[in-house]
Amino acid sequence: QTIAMRRETLEKIGGFAQFVHHLAEDHAIGEAVRMIGEKVVIPPFTVSHACVESSAAKLIAHELRWSRTIRTIDPVGHFGSALIHPLAFALLTVALSGGAVWTWPFAVLALVVRLALKVQSDHALRQVRRDLWLLPFWDIVSFLIFAASFLSTRVIWRGFSFKVDGDGLLSPVQDE
Repeated sequence: QTIAMRRETLEKIGGFAQFVHHLAEDHAIGEAVRMIGEKVVIPPFTVSHACVESSAAKLIAHELRWSRTIRTIDPVGHFGSALIHPLAFALLTVALSGGAVWTWPFAVLALVVRLALKVQSDHALRQVRRDLWLLPFWDIVSFLIFAASFLSTRVIWRGFSFKVDGDGLLSPVQDE
C-alpha cells in the first residue's frame, strides 16, 4: 500500500505513531485525514499488485487477514460482499438440491461470467492470461476465506498472532 500526504497533514493528524495498533492503519489514517477536513482521493489509474507469498498457506493467511480487516472496518459492506461469490453459491445450490438439473445452468453461467471477467481484467491491466483453470478453485477457496472471516477475530501478521477488537485495534495473543 502507498499513502501520500503532505507533511503538514501528517503533523495535523498527530503522526503515524497513533496508528501502530490498528489492523487497518491505512483506513484509520484516511479517517484521521477526513476528520481534519482534508480529502482522501484515489488515483485516476489502475494499480496492480503481485502475489509475494511463498506458499499457499501464507497466501490464505494473508487473504484471511484482509477479509477480517474489511469485516472490522465495514461489517455491513463485508457481509454484502458475499455477492461476489456467485460460483460458490451456484455450486451450493447444486449440492443442496441433490444435483437437480435446473441448478446446473446457474453454475455454468457463474463460471462463464467469472472467466469473462478475468479475461477482461487481464486485458485491461495488460496481464498475461494464464492458468485460467485455477480460477474456479480459487473462487471456492476465496469463498471459504470469506466464510472463515466471521469465525474469529484472530489474525496473523508477519508471523505474530493478534486479536482484533471492535475498534480494529490489535492486541498480541499469547500462544498456548
